[in-house]
Amino acid sequence: MFVYSKDPAKQRAAWDLIKFLTSDEAYTMISSKIGYLPLRTGLVDDPKGLRTWAEENPLVQPNLDQLTRLEPWQSFPGKNYIQARNEMMDAVEKVVYQGADAQSTLTDARKQASKLLPTASK
Repeated sequence: MFVYSKDPAKQRAAWDLIKFLTSDEAYTMISSKIGYLPLRTGLVDDPKGLRTWAEENPLVQPNLDQLTRLEPWQSFPGKNYIQARNEMMDAVEKVVYQGADAQSTLTDARKQASKLLPTASK
């Protein structure tokens, strides 16, 4: 979250909003009212937080269990990462929706995307 104001009153109001939006109270409201996965998993065990909600919504538990197996995602390196990603996604769409040959289509896309990536310094 960012504050783009030079006005001290607006900065203070924005800071108060940021503090609220990142509070346990706000995270509890977001999960229980909207259904988002709890951003603070400790709230699931907190009787003042999401414990009752989690008990009433047992399907949240498998999602919480998966958090221990998550790994960071990294986009393609370099400034052309969007074009490289689009090259690969376009190829997948051709295979899935247009019946293109998977091996040749994805190989061609890999070659094209590779040209967009930075080369390692020697």
